[in-house]
Amino acid sequence: MTKFEVGRTYKTRDGRDARVICVDYREQYNYSIVALVTSPSTGSEDIVCYKPDGKVSALKKDTKDDLLLPAPKVWVVAAVEDGECKDAFHVYRENYVDEFRELLTRQFPNTAIITKEVDLTEDSK
Repeated sequence: MTKFEVGRTYKTRDGRDARVICVDYREQYNYSIVALVTSPSTGSEDIVCYKPDGKVSALKKDTKDDLLLPAPKVWVVAAVEDGECKDAFHVYRENYVDEFRELLTRQFPNTAIITKEVDLTEDSK
C-alpha cells in the first residue's frame, strides 16, 4: 500500500513539484504511482511513474527524481543550563510546545528553556 495520495503535490529529491494523479496504475513492473513532475525551467509537466516507495529506479539507489514524503515536523523543547541539557522533549504537535515549555519551567525554574524545530529529512542527517 502506498503512502502517497492522489491529488497531493510532493517534492522530488531535487526539489521539483510532483502532482500525484494515480496510485494504482497496473503495469508489470509495479510502477503504481503516476505523477506530473514540473520542470523548473519551463513550467511544463512530465509524466513519471514510481514504485510504491517513491523510487523511480528498480535499483535501491536514490536518484534526484525520487518522490519524497514530507518530513514530519518535530520540535525539541529543552532545559539548558551552562551548556548542559537538563531535560528535553520531542514534541510532534506544535500546539503542545507551550505546555512542555511550562512543564520544564516549573521543573527547572532558573534554567533557560529553548525550543527548536528540527528537520527530519534524510538530507539533514
